[in-house]
Amino acid sequence: ELQKKISAHPSVLSQLLVQLNDKGDVYVKSVVIGHATCPMHLIDKAVHEENVLIKRQVAADKRLSNEVITVLSLHQDKSVRCAVACNLTASKNVIKALASDDSDVVRRAIASRADLTAQAMTSLMNDQEVWVRQKLARNAIVPYRVLDKLSQDLKADVRRGVARNPRCPVKLLCV
Repeated sequence: ELQKKISAHPSVLSQLLVQLNDKGDVYVKSVVIGHATCPMHLIDKAVHEENVLIKRQVAADKRLSNEVITVLSLHQDKSVRCAVACNLTASKNVIKALASDDSDVVRRAIASRADLTAQAMTSLMNDQEVWVRQKLARNAIVPYRVLDKLSQDLKADVRRGVARNPRCPVKLLCV
């Protein structure tokens, strides 16, 4: 527990992170890998770890190459794919692929992104899961045509999402 707290401290030295990673359990290693100043050689090594907790932390790292992000976007565990979906450095192709992922959790994460493509928005606004459409409806980058369609959704949660969108025009609130 102490190792976890030390490895999570924002001012911890990278040399100490290396030592904690070498000697710590999987939970300590996952905190080390998720640390903002984690040395890149530890991230590169962790890419090959099988543990999902560590893999998820790797997938969230913004310093990953596009190739590694693409490989992680195909991981069998939805929490790893979700971490990729939240990674701001994921490519348009990865975002496009994850917009039609089998997991609604992954699609919800994609629906919240500020860099959605028109194609991803179209796919997500027609998603069968209410919470995916609701997340998209609340996304401030969504254009009028998408908000208009979502404002007519049969589910009240989706329509509420539109109403909570800061870019929602007043005329859509009166539907």
